[in-house]
Amino acid sequence: VGVPCGSLFPAGTCLCGELTPNRGDVLRHFVLAREIAALTNHPVVLSAVTGGSSERDAAVTPATTEVEITALRECPFYSARRIEGVSIGPSPAWLRTKIEAVGVRSINNIVDISNFVMLELGQPTHAFDADKLKGGINVRLAQDGEKFLALDGKIYSLGENNLVIADAERVVGIAGVMGGEETGVTETTRNVLLESAYFLPSSVRRTARALNLPSDASDRFGRGVDAGMIRPDAGTAK
Repeated sequence: VGVPCGSLFPAGTCLCGELTPNRGDVLRHFVLAREIAALTNHPVVLSAVTGGSSERDAAVTPATTEVEITALRECPFYSARRIEGVSIGPSPAWLRTKIEAVGVRSINNIVDISNFVMLELGQPTHAFDADKLKGGINVRLAQDGEKFLALDGKIYSLGENNLVIADAERVVGIAGVMGGEETGVTETTRNVLLESAYFLPSSVRRTARALNLPSDASDRFGRGVDAGMIRPDAGTAK
């Protein structure tokens, strides 16, 4: 109609779009902006990724936890970052408002910012309570009949085709689907291990369907995430 879109709607208006199964990339705001930029012949710029810490911030360091990928076909890339000295509490109002406006329930500041990044960049991440992990991380296929207590409070019986995140003693997450209750972030968490990875889409779809356990993460991993967003600081995100 010849006027800026923002002038037609009040602040905070949510615009809903339909997407086809082959456009999992549009499950993130950055790609929506890129699509609109292409249609309107305007540039879109992804904010620079920086890391580090200050006296007021939690210390961000490379993960000291040993990571092993046993199931390389189902998980060709897995990265982790340790964040120490965090304070868990309610998210600020702006963050709660942003995620709840698109149907994501606010949990706490760590979980909420993880979901915020997922909505913006399309890359699901998962935060473990680092102090509850026993030994190193192993990305492997589950043993037949292995049990897992998920964040939804239910116990699931896993099969040999289910890709899991495990520590030295038990399964702590179903890869690309949901984390575990025993290592979840709570108000007592002080150190976090943040996971960012690429999981084979067909593996995630099969597991989520077999366990009847859909999630925002599986919706994205099952369609295929942009590998360039797993660690944007490691190269150019496309």
